[in-house]
Amino acid sequence: MFYPGSHEFFSPPNIEQFSTPEVAQILTAPAGSVLVAHSAWWHRQTQNKSPNPRHALLGCFTRGFVVPKADMETQFDKISQMSSYWANLDPRQQADLQQLMLGSHSRALRDVQA
Repeated sequence: MFYPGSHEFFSPPNIEQFSTPEVAQILTAPAGSVLVAHSAWWHRQTQNKSPNPRHALLGCFTRGFVVPKADMETQFDKISQMSSYWANLDPRQQADLQQLMLGSHSRALRDVQA
């Protein structure tokens, strides 16, 4: 669910308005779809009413001079330590996820280059 145009706001939207269908919109798409969106959109998840788990893979592009808000190394560490999740990934998927989340910024790569 997202609030169209909210990336241009100078303050948070009214939370009651954000929950109404007249203001907030729900994005749906077939499996395998890709959404490219402005990360400053006000957005939130809605309840998963299906019997299936919901998965999302989030990526981000940021100009080199912008300091990211997220600590991707800590997030990756938490994901890789979740045995119920990590064990379901094959080695290629694990490596792909590490590359996607950490890229050349991972501790291991920095240590090798140092």
